[in-house]
Amino acid sequence: MNRIRRWTLCFAFLLMTTGPVFSAIPERIISMSPAATEILFALSLGERLVGITRFCDYPPEAAKIPKVASLLDINLETLLSIAPDFMVLDNLNESLKERIERLGITTFVLHHETLKELCDSIEELAAACSVFERGKILADSMRARFFQAEALTRSLPRPKVVAAVDRDITDPVIRSLYIAGKNSFYDELIYLAGGRNAFTIEGLSYPRLTAEGLIGLDPDLIIDIVGDHGFRDGVRPDNLLTQWDSRPELRAVKEKHIYLLAGNYALHPGPRLVLLLQDFLTFIHPELKLSDPKPSDPAPAPSEPKLTELAYSDRIPPAK
Repeated sequence: MNRIRRWTLCFAFLLMTTGPVFSAIPERIISMSPAATEILFALSLGERLVGITRFCDYPPEAAKIPKVASLLDINLETLLSIAPDFMVLDNLNESLKERIERLGITTFVLHHETLKELCDSIEELAAACSVFERGKILADSMRARFFQAEALTRSLPRPKVVAAVDRDITDPVIRSLYIAGKNSFYDELIYLAGGRNAFTIEGLSYPRLTAEGLIGLDPDLIIDIVGDHGFRDGVRPDNLLTQWDSRPELRAVKEKHIYLLAGNYALHPGPRLVLLLQDFLTFIHPELKLSDPKPSDPAPAPSEPKLTELAYSDRIPPAK
């Protein structure tokens, strides 16, 4: 009897320490997150996708996948007609988890509030889809870039940085904006790229600042992350930069250290975060550049994602 009890306790301990257990290999996946869609394609799992959100726009192959949901909801009839066996959620729509699982659909929640959470989630998602080695290669490649950036900037001076993540781009005057706070992956990228977040209050991921609040921070440089919606709304990049002239009190404006970041890769915390890290590095310490993996690093198998191409995409060419 004692032996049975010991085995029962050991089995329970294993369940608690090995993370979620998935009973079957997912074959029909719905992604409820642009970042998750990128990750699934990076893991060579695009063929298993049967539905994505209307905001999932990368890689280009995603255009062939039916758009079946918004970020926060999915039509029940549509869901049942697709008959998925696996759904990937994220921090924004985790509240859907219980409702989806009542339908007999396995769910996985992608966490990406920090860089560690993101890399760990990539490995866990890969394991859930029975391609753990692919996930480890991808996550380790990203970790290597993060460590490399930290080593490059460790002893350098750290200017104060504000990363603006949302504002009214149709207003010619900067009146208020949302910025990256201390509890965000942007804060980590700022640090790795050799800066320090000008906003130092803990516990706020994306605080809203008035213009007066921004002037109070008076950062050395501002990274204005606009995605691509500004161009859909007909606002030109030079107009977006000119809007900052409405706040001449700012040191970053006086010294022309306002940097515009367009492209949705800057808003989706997925494999292309290494691309965003290089952008931050270029803005903060333009003399530095991340290098390619060393020739001695093991190359991925033909069926694995091409990590160097994935990391740099078409935005920044690989270092020579």
